[in-house]
Amino acid sequence: MLKKFIRTVNNLCSPTFFKEIYRKQLYYLYEHTIPLREMRKGLNLEIHPTASFRFGENIIIEDDVVIDSNCCVWASENSKIVIGENTSIGQNAIIISSNHSFNGKDCYKDQPMVEKDINIANNVWIGANSIILSGVTIEEGAIIGAGSIVTQDVPEFTIAVSKSRDLEFIERI
Repeated sequence: MLKKFIRTVNNLCSPTFFKEIYRKQLYYLYEHTIPLREMRKGLNLEIHPTASFRFGENIIIEDDVVIDSNCCVWASENSKIVIGENTSIGQNAIIISSNHSFNGKDCYKDQPMVEKDINIANNVWIGANSIILSGVTIEEGAIIGAGSIVTQDVPEFTIAVSKSRDLEFIERI
């Protein structure tokens, strides 16, 4: 018991401990606090403190939106993300409006970014662990099944789930 206590005290007094606290505070400011201040937000939002945002000035969140834990909503310098009213985004969902291009044999980091807007209409439910990629429009009342990868537009009042690699429209509500 004494060994555990001594080890704990040593760790709490180490420079590495303070460095990590400082690094995590900067990360939280950069990924959460500053973008939240920059984005256009509606009323009655529930945004979990572990949600991550980028380019907040290019994100619009309407009224009564829920963004659950560990979500990433990453706009880019030249693309926007709009999230409509009464939309709910489950934990660990990723919404990202840019990607690297893959042309030729150059390293992907040396190639231009592909940036396209993402539009999520009102009354949409995005299940946990879903990924919404650039250029997608999800129309009103759509439901995205948990774990789905959305690479194409989703019609209104449709339940969409990924089966293997393809997005399947299960049912029109």
